[in-house]
Amino acid sequence: MSLRQVKKYAAVFFGLASTTLAGHAFAVDGLVEQAAPAFELKSEGGGKPGATIKLSDYKGRIVLMNFWASWCGPCREEMPLLEDLYNKYKDQGLVVLGINVDSEVAQAMKFLDKEPVTFPILLDSESAVSEKYQVDAMPTTYIIDRDGTVKAHHRGYREGFMDKYDQEIQELLNPEPL
Repeated sequence: MSLRQVKKYAAVFFGLASTTLAGHAFAVDGLVEQAAPAFELKSEGGGKPGATIKLSDYKGRIVLMNFWASWCGPCREEMPLLEDLYNKYKDQGLVVLGINVDSEVAQAMKFLDKEPVTFPILLDSESAVSEKYQVDAMPTTYIIDRDGTVKAHHRGYREGFMDKYDQEIQELLNPEPL
């Protein structure tokens, strides 16, 4: 089987898995309410191209991490909406990190030529960070609070998820007084 065929089958599989898992976005997750696993990745495209980015660089800010791939249909749909969310809240302390899992950087860059974004795009072609974050569907999104604690985990993407992300971000930006 050629690499092209494998990618084609993977796209179908992950698309179906994303659709199936989307209804279970709030399933019990071992990382929710835990410290977000530390990582360091190279940035390409978006903001800070060529830089090495560490999650710890963003302590004190709210981080939305989105794992995506160029062959993922729901990722294509979600990317411009993530850009909108980033632009809406970046001045209030939101950071969006797009973590690409393609094994070939050229595929990610081709995708970004068609869907440019201003937030950092990090490369996880070896899947080291994806494994730490138990990524099992594309896209997968995590929301991390200012203290570095994972507050939400969403598998897949479907209509209405942006509203959930928006609500979760607002709650972290404007916490209830004790």
